[in-house]
Amino acid sequence: MMGFIKTFNHFLHQHKKDIAIMERSPSWIYRENYQNVSEYNEEDMEEYIRDVMTGYLHGGVIYDRTQIARWSRLWKLIQDGECEACSDLVIDPLGEHSDNQFDQKVKKFLMDRSILKVHLPNGGFNMVKYGDATDVKDIIQLVVGRLAAGERYFAKCYALKLVHIITRKSYWLHNNLSMYQVRQKYESSHPPEEWRYELRVRFLPKSFQELFQRDKVTFFYLYDQIRNDYMRDIAETIDQEVAIRLGCIEMRRFFKDMPQVAIDKKSNFEYLEKEVGLKRFLPRSVIDSTKSKTLRKLIQLHFKQYAQFAEHECVYKFFDTLKTVCKFEQERFRCALGSSGWSISMELVIGPDVGISYLTEKASSVCML
Repeated sequence: MMGFIKTFNHFLHQHKKDIAIMERSPSWIYRENYQNVSEYNEEDMEEYIRDVMTGYLHGGVIYDRTQIARWSRLWKLIQDGECEACSDLVIDPLGEHSDNQFDQKVKKFLMDRSILKVHLPNGGFNMVKYGDATDVKDIIQLVVGRLAAGERYFAKCYALKLVHIITRKSYWLHNNLSMYQVRQKYESSHPPEEWRYELRVRFLPKSFQELFQRDKVTFFYLYDQIRNDYMRDIAETIDQEVAIRLGCIEMRRFFKDMPQVAIDKKSNFEYLEKEVGLKRFLPRSVIDSTKSKTLRKLIQLHFKQYAQFAEHECVYKFFDTLKTVCKFEQERFRCALGSSGWSISMELVIGPDVGISYLTEKASSVCML
């Protein structure tokens, strides 16, 4: 019997694009919808499940996908809170009332599918088809699975971020939120076209070396993410020398197969400058404020320091250099400690090196909680 239930669960999982997602075993159906479960022996239950599967697979009228959707815990969501518990649901196993109000809501729910554009840090994006019942973790798993073939060792480090592109206000979406809840809680405050969904690596391991060894896809994904954040948010504000060093590291990584002396040739540098563009590697302020000849000499000088680096070594060096001007591995939240009469401003700091810590205005280092 348990093997049959397992098969039924697998069937529902394989067809969750067409039916509401079920996360509990068929035995839950009996506990919730039959007051006296002892009246049903194992043979009755097995026959009951077989009828459900047969009815759905062959398009029968006994148990179609509308009935299956009713047994999902998402029924409460579909009903907009009209039932307090699953036991309140009216089950119509014979389909005698298929045109009633409840069935219409379920059919609308099953047919309602939208397309979500999930942005990646390298400038690309993924299109994901979803319904109201789809939750955030399903979208994350789908997009992460599309990054490359094989399993991701650090797959749980990814998260979905919702960004309002005008105000830049952002929200980390909880994995268990459904897309219906996301729209009601966040998207309803602004037009849909003003929102942007981003797949990001939020949880960082303590060792970038371990990340590279165990999950190269996530390693380079994180690099694209951090470098993109750097170019967008702080590149224009840091010291010129640091900006040039970071730019040269990225040049070496980008042209990983190029001989170390190739950039010394004028023709190669002109190709880099005109065809690829220095703006890919350097902030606009550095390009505009430095004479072309001087900038070329500075790039050639710094590039030689990294000419022997492999691609992953360039990433390590980029992270180490960026840490001197930006704590990219930490996430900070401003808050206050105290009552209405007095309060102390502080920052809550979270990261792989500091755990969960706090930093007051007068403190020079963080204090772990």
